[in-house]
Amino acid sequence: MYVISPSKTTGKEIEQILQGFEKGGYELVNVSLLWMPYYVVECSYQDKYGLTKHGKTTMNAMLYDDVLESRDLLFLFRPNFLKYEFKRRGEVSIGDALKKYREVKGSITEVDFRIVSRKMMEFIDNIRERLADLKSKVKFEYESGITRLFTGSRHALERLTSRFMREGLRDMEKEAAQLSSMEILTKIFLNLRSLPHSLEIRKKQEFYFPYLTICAKREEKELHEKYYFVSLVKAGRVFKKLYEDTLLARIVGKYKELKQIIKASQLS
Repeated sequence: MYVISPSKTTGKEIEQILQGFEKGGYELVNVSLLWMPYYVVECSYQDKYGLTKHGKTTMNAMLYDDVLESRDLLFLFRPNFLKYEFKRRGEVSIGDALKKYREVKGSITEVDFRIVSRKMMEFIDNIRERLADLKSKVKFEYESGITRLFTGSRHALERLTSRFMREGLRDMEKEAAQLSSMEILTKIFLNLRSLPHSLEIRKKQEFYFPYLTICAKREEKELHEKYYFVSLVKAGRVFKKLYEDTLLARIVGKYKELKQIIKASQLS
């Protein structure tokens, strides 16, 4: 199997991470080195001029499920993983600090890329249509009032500054910002230059990315366990805890039991 090598890691660095959980009131249940499977995928698409273009990204091959909503599917993609070199597992040394933990190979889910392509295209079309509708609504409802404001209508200022108008503009600005951010994220995660008007995603190869997977429990209103994923590839900081990558925990909690997902065999 092909993997991305974990960065050189010391026992002290790992200990600091684990102590952080213990200081936060968590009891560690299990810690393991998880090789999370990903697909390298190619995206063929047509832009607004009808020109065919290509992009390449990677997609999580373990947490996919047909029932995932388009927005959750989007966050399965990781284009930044393409910058790392893929090596055969036998050529990679994980270092003494990681050897003490059980090494687990994540199970691969067979992905129907026709469904993925369709869902992502529906998601993109929805963003495009909602943005266009929002722009039309703003122009129809507010542009005439703004024009009258500068042409001397004595009621224009009152109309525009009314509570109803202010709240309406504020709500539309918020919605436009959310839609624009999703538009940007779609281009980033799928590694596209522009929003496509047709899209076909195809699998190219498989590889595995290293995570330190931590199962911890804490008693709040009731005792519950949570899973945390810590990237073992350093990026700026010593480690990047994937709290902001809540997709991993959120999708698992919503659609699958992590214990069932990480039931893969221990590597020999």
